[in-house]
Amino acid sequence: AKSGVAHHPWAGRLQTLSRMGLADETSPGHWHLSPDLETTLRAMGERADIIKTMNREMAAQSLERGPADLAVFEGRGGAAVTGRVVSRALSDSKEGAHYLIVDGVDGRLHYAEVPEATPGEVAPGAIIRLGGLIKAPREVDRTVDAIAQRSGGTYSPDLHRAFDPSARQEYIAAHVRRLEAMRREAGLVERRQDGSWAIPKGHAERGTIFDQGREGAKVELLSPVALENLEGRRARTWLDQELVAEAPTHTHDAGFGQEVRKALRQRRAWL
Repeated sequence: AKSGVAHHPWAGRLQTLSRMGLADETSPGHWHLSPDLETTLRAMGERADIIKTMNREMAAQSLERGPADLAVFEGRGGAAVTGRVVSRALSDSKEGAHYLIVDGVDGRLHYAEVPEATPGEVAPGAIIRLGGLIKAPREVDRTVDAIAQRSGGTYSPDLHRAFDPSARQEYIAAHVRRLEAMRREAGLVERRQDGSWAIPKGHAERGTIFDQGREGAKVELLSPVALENLEGRRARTWLDQELVAEAPTHTHDAGFGQEVRKALRQRRAWL
């Protein structure tokens, strides 16, 4: 990008992008924009909308959490969160998807996109575990990544045929459809005018994250009964499982974690 003189209308915006690490002035008046620019800005906009939603829910439920205690659950690396469902509603991000606001035992409030097929028992008050989806990169993404690495960050059907002369046209077309979905839905790749694709480094790993975002977080229902109704319940409860577990859930001494600690003491006394 060329900004011209310092007072060009875009100069201020370019300086802002530079402070964000998304633009670099290579020479006076000439700028290089990060290939991750669109994806990063889109993600920042989505996160801002999510934080607004969480603040609205906190006000409705009279919950007190600081900005550092708000988290967006992404489920990478197999991370899991146990907590109480604060709210469940339709998501604006994709048709049919839902989101959950979860008050975690770690003292934080979590936002999580979940599949439409999430059990109906996962309602406000239920205790659940959000689990990350651990997946290896898909073969289609590994192939595109390998071709791009050999071709200076570019993928095209011609480059694919040169890479694998035995590849059939239908097989190559499937790779193009995958790239188009990643471009259209998440802006992870760029399609050039000549039909080739600009592929950033780490494409295979990005594909795994893309699939996780599409499918939403895995939800395990631990108790459809609210915590306050478990302490004197004449049946086996999630609290009992925690009391006898070899590795019980780690709870933070704040928020829902503090409530769980108190409930465990009262359940033990009741038993």
